[in-house]
Amino acid sequence: MKRILSLTLLLALLFQQCRKKDGPIPQTGPIEEIDVIDISVDGVESKDVIVEKDLIVIHLPENYAGGDFIKPHITFGTGYSSRSELVKGFSFEGKELSLPLESATRNPRTFQIIVIPHKSVTLTEPARDHQVVLGPDAAIAVPASFGGTRFTVNDSGAIVQHPVVVLKNQSTGAIAHWLYPTEKHSEDGQKLSLAFPPTIPAGTYTAEVIWGAKTEVLSRSITIQPGALQLQTPRWQMLQSTRYFELSGYNIPKDGKYEMTIGNDHAASLRIPLQFKNAGALSGELPADLPTGNYKAIYWKDGKVVEPYDDKTGVEKYMGEDQFYIKKATDQPVLRILSQPSRRKSFVTEMGVRLGYFPSFVDVSRSEPIIAYRQRSGAFPDRNDLVLVDAQSKKEYIMSYQGNFYPIFDGFIVFLAYEIPNDVPAGKYEAYMITGNDKTEKYGQFIHIMD
Repeated sequence: MKRILSLTLLLALLFQQCRKKDGPIPQTGPIEEIDVIDISVDGVESKDVIVEKDLIVIHLPENYAGGDFIKPHITFGTGYSSRSELVKGFSFEGKELSLPLESATRNPRTFQIIVIPHKSVTLTEPARDHQVVLGPDAAIAVPASFGGTRFTVNDSGAIVQHPVVVLKNQSTGAIAHWLYPTEKHSEDGQKLSLAFPPTIPAGTYTAEVIWGAKTEVLSRSITIQPGALQLQTPRWQMLQSTRYFELSGYNIPKDGKYEMTIGNDHAASLRIPLQFKNAGALSGELPADLPTGNYKAIYWKDGKVVEPYDDKTGVEKYMGEDQFYIKKATDQPVLRILSQPSRRKSFVTEMGVRLGYFPSFVDVSRSEPIIAYRQRSGAFPDRNDLVLVDAQSKKEYIMSYQGNFYPIFDGFIVFLAYEIPNDVPAGKYEAYMITGNDKTEKYGQFIHIMD
């Protein structure tokens, strides 16, 4: 027994000496653990694939060979997986991409994917000079396209949804204005449309488009010249308690006497002075005793009428938006247009689409219904009456809605139809509507029922 114990001690001492001669046993270094997701892309350096809290940003190199397709190599953190088809690869041009992650033991996550090409802003023709006369139609279109996903990121990593254009004074380089362009698609390619605001001073500017962290010169010379005085069509809705108003326009000179007259068939016209605010705006104050109602407005400068400009791009003028509405409450309905089915006309939009509309008429034929467009928020009420009031006797004739209607703009606007009862004599009438528990103001004009 003693011999076995001695032999054991000897072997232990020999093993310890061998350990000392061989030096310390090296320790294994820490293994980096993937928290949520790791992603790499062939042909893209690892530093150009950035994973944030809920964002994956991929910066493609100039010579990226994959075109509009990325086949990612994805490793998920412990407990995470994804059933998204994006894992197998995806095209990215103009798309919004998100990668959902799921887990039985951890909180679900969703990563938005942003792909930024080496050149994400491309001009399809060389930058050129432009001459612009300031006015409602003052705009230029630059052939340009944006590569990558639908959204991008700026230098700080924040998501950017729309490009911006910065105008700089050509002489000083100082920033003069920020513009928010619109992208338009036409037969000759994609274009970036720039509309110029009324307050921009005349002068010569350079223009650069900024798309996230990328910048491209759009023009080295845009010369803006003042045009004729132009004021917007008077279309406001105001509460009775609100008296201050502003109207916009172009090329408004500071020196000049500006006025606006408002009136309707039920009240005498009032002349209201207008104050110069800037080259794109005038302001005014309605008289305290002006009653609620629907009014027409006329502009004056130095005693001469100024016709409002025609907004060619909108459809508001076909929706009774050429009046000045003063209401008792925000949700008070407005009787905008009275017409008849046979009066239907049409116009062609800027996109080349022909749309029908019903213009306002005051001479009404008994042979067809009166149709009424009233603006009202909320659900369709049970009661929708059109009321005619004899201008002389003040007798009221209530016409209940029977369910017939005439839609325009693909049903976005609906005119309710009312047959004229036989007991309503020919003559001149006031008109208003009862809709639900609310009542509109009187229609701004008398209507004349013909025999």
